[in-house]
Amino acid sequence: MSQQSNSQDDRIGPIGRMLYLAGVLGMHVARLRAADNFDVILDDLALYENVLLRHGGKRLATATALEIGYGQRPFRLIALNWIGANAVGIDLDEPVYRLDLPRIVRLLRANGMVRTAKSLVRRVIFDPSEYRKLASVLRSRYGEGRPFDARRLLSGDASAAAAWSAIPRELDLVLSEDVFEHIPPDRIPPLLDMMAERMRGDSLAIIAPMIFTGISGGHDLDWYPHRVNEPLDGRTPPWGHLVGQARPADTYLNELRRSDYRRLFERRFEILEEVDSYHRLGEQHLPPQRRAELAGYSDEDLFANKVRFVLKKR
Repeated sequence: MSQQSNSQDDRIGPIGRMLYLAGVLGMHVARLRAADNFDVILDDLALYENVLLRHGGKRLATATALEIGYGQRPFRLIALNWIGANAVGIDLDEPVYRLDLPRIVRLLRANGMVRTAKSLVRRVIFDPSEYRKLASVLRSRYGEGRPFDARRLLSGDASAAAAWSAIPRELDLVLSEDVFEHIPPDRIPPLLDMMAERMRGDSLAIIAPMIFTGISGGHDLDWYPHRVNEPLDGRTPPWGHLVGQARPADTYLNELRRSDYRRLFERRFEILEEVDSYHRLGEQHLPPQRRAELAGYSDEDLFANKVRFVLKKR
């Protein structure tokens, strides 16, 4: 559900586009040389199952679920359906899981040439191998599963009522990973209202945004969670996005703090759980001088990165 502008397509010119696409191609070739790891998908399924059982006595395999923001590689949604869940997803961007000419035209109109070309290169050359690997992993863990129906991939603005026309009523589970930070603050309340209207009384929502004020919250490649413990040489300053010392993110970020999400969620939901995925991430990079430079932020702000909220409708 990226809110990224497409205006960059008009600025970089044809040579810039070629260089950009060459970089994308190189990135994917490098990634394919490494072993794909779908452990995060299996871990997510186990977590959702655990949360449903603890708070509602339900099984994930029999749940009706909605994923908000499945992205261009809907691995999690495929896995949910594989194990038997009745799961659909909605994303602001047009999906490229199933390709045909009308879809490509819609991609060009919505995303611009550079992003469309990137998506098509990934989908045609790289994604088939990864989808096969995902199926192999799921088959090994769960046995033979249900084939995925691309019609479960809906596109639209999840904060707009019209986008919910194809979404099942009486949802057991709503989930969203690393998406809410990309939604403008004024669009979150109507989205939460529509979630609440479709959820049963004992349904749950599991929402896990990346909090802007954390060390990884600026979506700076230098400070992705897996890189935090690397040496500082050549990187932007830690928490640089909070004080203008880092490159702007290449995607829209709403800059909400953890307390802001808490306030927004509590208007319609009871917060059953609020769990940090990373404990005090980056603390070693916060000596007294740096802490003084970030005096406008609390420890809760600075050490909140990906926070998982488990919500129940009031």
